[in-house]
Amino acid sequence: MPTLEEAGLKNFDADTWFGFYAPAGTPPEVVSRLNREINKILATQAVKDRITAIGGVPAPMSPADFGSRAAIDGVRFGALIKARNIKGD
Repeated sequence: MPTLEEAGLKNFDADTWFGFYAPAGTPPEVVSRLNREINKILATQAVKDRITAIGGVPAPMSPADFGSRAAIDGVRFGALIKARNIKGD
């Protein structure tokens, strides 16, 4: 299997991240509360140790920062999908 660079994707970063989404229309106070609680959990040593042990990096963030990250990756990967004419099965 070729590397990303060998496949023609020079300087391409293909990281993976995970996050929580709420349904559209979820009240802002509920989103804020969920965000606070999730960030508290991510700050515990046990969770940080577990995420680090599997090669991850805990990255607590605000809903706005998470939305920005998702939007940036949507544009980035959307362009790749379009350029490579990738289709879902």
